[in-house]
Amino acid sequence: VPLAAAFHRPGATEWQDRLVPARITVVAVSPDGLDRTFALGGIADEFGLRTTGHHPTLDEYPRAAAHVRFSRSRTVTGDAPLCGQDTERVLAGIGRDPDGAPRGGGDA
Repeated sequence: VPLAAAFHRPGATEWQDRLVPARITVVAVSPDGLDRTFALGGIADEFGLRTTGHHPTLDEYPRAAAHVRFSRSRTVTGDAPLCGQDTERVLAGIGRDPDGAPRGGGDA
């Protein structure tokens, strides 16, 4: 039996369960790829890497949790907006009118 075929007989998790106690380093990996594993697999939940967000059209959807945490402040991850939903607020924050012109008619 070729070596590769021998390793396919039990699944990856079973090999990991057998070999790790024997002090042989192995890790079971997902055959689905990182994006599919993240979206559907339990490992993202286990390590707190996934949360849910809300979209005005899509309702609840899975999304990445904050990638960093700071000791003195809470990371805020907002929901997905509709296209243009925040445009006026952003423009006002940089001193522009809703049409994009500088506030007060001056050059900016």
